[in-house]
Amino acid sequence: GISHVLKTHAQWMVSAGIDYIVFDGTNTGAWPSVYSDIYLVRIVEVLFEEWSTLRAQGVHTPQIAVWCKIDPGSKVWEILLQRVYNDKRFNSLVAKDAKTGKKMFFIKA
Repeated sequence: GISHVLKTHAQWMVSAGIDYIVFDGTNTGAWPSVYSDIYLVRIVEVLFEEWSTLRAQGVHTPQIAVWCKIDPGSKVWEILLQRVYNDKRFNSLVAKDAKTGKKMFFIKA
């Protein structure tokens, strides 16, 4: 299932020395739409949920950053901030800048 796949991928990445991954969501549509929800928001949520569970079990995972585009009127970035970046359960998973400690969130305008 998805849990096994995400665990295996996390272990491979950690073994390869990967500290964080960037989820590329630059090809999704504006929010709200079925595409932005199914192909970006929910996938990011599941990745954070699964890796958070793994970390609670003592399994190391890379941190996660998101890269999305901002179309006029799009709320995708706000939804990701609300549902993932500002969720305290995922604080240790959000990739942070090594110098400032600020959360990394990439925007394609």
